Amino acid sequence: MTRSPRTAAARRARENAVVFAEREARLLTLAEEFFSREASSPAAKIEAEIENLENKLAALREKLASARVETHQHLAEPVVEMKALKVSKNEIAARLGITRAEVNALLRASATKADAEPESE
Repeated sequence: MTRSPRTAAARRARENAVVFAEREARLLTLAEEFFSREASSPAAKIEAEIENLENKLAALREKLASARVETHQHLAEPVVEMKALKVSKNEIAARLGITRAEVNALLRASATKADAEPESE
């Protein structure tokens, strides 16, 4: 008995489909292995550590900005008191070892704070 061409073609198609499915499964396994190795590589670990440290640094920068504002306001108080004693801005700057521009900035910060306080009450 000879097989019909249709039966032989169907058998070859099934065989080719099995080979194709095995190849695709192997390719999928290899791709998963690639990404797994990439994620656990020393470089990936270092990149994750860098990202973590950058996040911490960003948080610290935010804290620093807030602390600078608070410090600026705190430092303004003695400058305002010196100004109230009729000390010139140049003398204040010389006594404190800062520039006249810094004295002006501290005086402005104090004035801004004073203006803002009555509104919040």
